Amino acid sequence: ARSLAELSLWRHRELRGVGINALDQKGDLAASPFVACLRPELVRLARRCDEDLSGILADLAEDTHDEGLAAAHFLEAAQRSELFDADDAQHLALASQAYMVQRGAKAGTRSPAIVWSLQRALERNGRWQELAALYEQEAVEEGEFAVRIPILSEAAGAHLQAGAPAEAARVARQCLSGDRHHLPSLMLLARLAEEQRSSTELASYADQIVEACRDRHNRLALALIASDCWAQQVGEKARALASLQPALADDPGQPQAFARAEGLLSELADYE
Repeated sequence: ARSLAELSLWRHRELRGVGINALDQKGDLAASPFVACLRPELVRLARRCDEDLSGILADLAEDTHDEGLAAAHFLEAAQRSELFDADDAQHLALASQAYMVQRGAKAGTRSPAIVWSLQRALERNGRWQELAALYEQEAVEEGEFAVRIPILSEAAGAHLQAGAPAEAARVARQCLSGDRHHLPSLMLLARLAEEQRSSTELASYADQIVEACRDRHNRLALALIASDCWAQQVGEKARALASLQPALADDPGQPQAFARAEGLLSELADYE
């Protein structure tokens, strides 16, 4: 009863405009022994005076027994820490709490905004291994494989940032199992093959990138790289000639591709 009376008095004074300062009013409420009952009013006042809203929202989240509401409060607190307070550590802590509450809630109450907030927080804090694990977990729970592929692609990139190339390659191959023309995964695997000086794999991935690429200028450049890799590094001139076919199909008179094919044909004839 006392808390309700105090609340009514403050609201009356505020409406009358008798000089009640929102910040002072919020401080009085916070010091009240009935603060748990007055927290919704604290949130309203904190929005007006733009101070310590994240902490009040976190307290509200911890007090409520409604898991969906708790997750929403933690999310808003995390977003405020991110956008207004620029506190990456607090953003991560609050987003993690929102995610954990959501994971424990009943099915059908999940909010993608909570996952996105946690992803941003992990990235800003350089927690690449945890970010990769989060992406993989979300991909497992995604029903449509077409939606799962870009999520897995992000996981592969996070593994690479975490210094785990083997894990990055594993996840990239999962993407290719659903879409053999997935360019980000092919590019990642080609990059890893180049770093590991695996010429055969590099040439093979270059061929696949040519097949997946739609831009004819990029197809030409990649076809020349693949052909050179097969011929100079792997020593398979027939495969090198085959790598030029997409570029010649786009433009049979293309000077670079035509000259390279002519040279390879001559070398193959001399060899035979």
